[in-house]
Amino acid sequence: MYVRRSHIPIAFCLIGLLLTSGCGHPIKGTEPLNKPAENSSTLLNSEITNAKFAFLDDKMVWIGLNFDDVNSPSTEIFSSSDQGQTWSTAQVNNYNILSMQFVDREHGWAIGDAQPQSVEKAYCILSTKNSGQSWTKQFETLQTTRTSPCQIQFLNTQDGFARLNNDLFSTTDGGESWKKICSMEDFMSVDFKDNKEGWASNTDSILHTTDGGNIWKKEWSVPENMKKRLELESSKVIINSGFEGWALFSGEGTMSQAAKIILHRDQSGDWTVESGYYLAPPPFSGNPAPPETSDLFPINNASAFLIAYTPSIYPVSVWKTDDQGKTWLARVDQSKFPGILFGNLVRVNFENAQLGWAVIVNRSASKNIINIAKTEDEGKTWKVVLQK
Repeated sequence: MYVRRSHIPIAFCLIGLLLTSGCGHPIKGTEPLNKPAENSSTLLNSEITNAKFAFLDDKMVWIGLNFDDVNSPSTEIFSSSDQGQTWSTAQVNNYNILSMQFVDREHGWAIGDAQPQSVEKAYCILSTKNSGQSWTKQFETLQTTRTSPCQIQFLNTQDGFARLNNDLFSTTDGGESWKKICSMEDFMSVDFKDNKEGWASNTDSILHTTDGGNIWKKEWSVPENMKKRLELESSKVIINSGFEGWALFSGEGTMSQAAKIILHRDQSGDWTVESGYYLAPPPFSGNPAPPETSDLFPINNASAFLIAYTPSIYPVSVWKTDDQGKTWLARVDQSKFPGILFGNLVRVNFENAQLGWAVIVNRSASKNIINIAKTEDEGKTWKVVLQK
């Protein structure tokens, strides 16, 4: 169990900031801070603010629940290696997990956020070698502002990338040392296929690199007539194993709706806007996309999920496409989803076209009631596999 309750000395923070300011210079990780792994009790009286998922295959799943405590943030990680029949837990103190990935059943990495206890807004890269039962802090950087979600991606046990706001870092030794590769304005997402070729997105473009992220070239940009209608704020790009890909560009919206366009990339490298939605008339001229504020989760070349969280209407909505984003069909039958109330925290993610996982936190009781549910029919029916 990773435990650290002391604050970072000011001098050490300043040194870390200087180290992260230059490009191309390796930055060594800190000494391991692992503690013996043990099952931890959930902070049932603390506010649960988010949940992050990581998958390895159709059997292995990790779910990190972020808690906001009065003194410091923490994350409780639930893991199962048998499709949810049995579970183990581990606690990460002093950090909320923003992004988490495993490359095998033992080795994983995560980005931890030390706020609100850290005035400097410290982000840390954490690693585990025992399936998440204990964690080591490998690297820390300070950020004066938060401009976009952070992201961790490892290709194997040695080669990986980390996007911390607008900065991209890489490692070739399993995270023992990190090198700043580049900075990009409005850096929103990144996806590497190997240690040289990758794709990235900012608020209005998709970019491509073939040299590990040193040089990026625009592969596609949002047309000017769409920019005016979208008022873009965020984006996401994901490339499949066959080099087809998906992208989502989202604009200004309300709590329940947002303008968006959804793109698909073919093997020749051409991007096509497959569907979209505008908040104000006239409507989008092509195939309609769901209006809800949502996130994109591709499964393969043809299929992807859109997942929306709209507490003011219904805690979760899920759509699926099987024709590269041209049409979207609702996949969650609200009458068959585990009983949830307005104000509950709900998070959903899919491992493949059929298997999905959900976390439902009932926050209306005196203590949090946590349910983990599973679907094996693309979200049509759900079964609670753990309640705590």
